[in-house]
Amino acid sequence: MAEQTSKEALPTQQQVADCKADAGQWVRAGLRNALVCIRPTADGGAACSASEQCVGLCLAKSGTCAAETPMFGCIPILENGQEIVICVD
Repeated sequence: MAEQTSKEALPTQQQVADCKADAGQWVRAGLRNALVCIRPTADGGAACSASEQCVGLCLAKSGTCAAETPMFGCIPILENGQEIVICVD
């Protein structure tokens, strides 16, 4: 039986340029180990009680906006002052 190979979608030149323009970095992340542009957030470290107050997520442990987006894994966040856990792969 022949082994199947998956073809990963590589970022376009425009996506690479957009990521760089936002001070982002291309990294492998998530369960699929896919290429993702991780961008810093403008409000990283600011106090929050819900993710809608942030560019990214409102982190439950610190009560502050995440310094980068997107984030991967199971992350405790705050929504309306309540801690919930989301899992992003």
